[in-house]
Amino acid sequence: MSKVAVYGVICALQCAVMIAVIHFACGLRGNLIESWFVLWLASVIGVALGLLISAMVNTNESAIQLVPLVLLPMIIFAGGFTRIEEMDKDAQAITYAMPSRWAFEAMLLVENSSRAVTTDQTDEHKARVPPRYTVVHQFFSKKPHSNGDVATCLAIMSGMAVLLLFATGLSLKLKHLQ
Repeated sequence: MSKVAVYGVICALQCAVMIAVIHFACGLRGNLIESWFVLWLASVIGVALGLLISAMVNTNESAIQLVPLVLLPMIIFAGGFTRIEEMDKDAQAITYAMPSRWAFEAMLLVENSSRAVTTDQTDEHKARVPPRYTVVHQFFSKKPHSNGDVATCLAIMSGMAVLLLFATGLSLKLKHLQ
């Protein structure tokens, strides 16, 4: 598990550089520390997932072949291409198991929390979308599944990271027993 610590530090540095560049280049207004933490936690989940994949297979080639099979569903079910509410019920259920979905929602909520409510919305639009979700409503037709709470997203992502790291350790133990 020493790899997790080393990769965690590397991820922290990469996330800091990325958030700084993207934040200022794109004119984002969300809290830099919160944005960095969400991104860092998502990258730690990615490290844990990569370590789990490598622990479960015998060769690097096998691990490389599995990566797209794991990443594509995470991209598809994150909610960025299709609103989660527009997916069928089975697909919506799958989104709850995707760390990318919770990271995406958390980043939207962080950014939204620093934006002022626009007053140029029509009365019809205000009735459909509560003012608190002015940025988030582009991806969530109702309110976010976390009820607008970044801490809920972070707690779910933290749980996923712990589960993935536990599964990695268990997989390595079982591999050594064989």
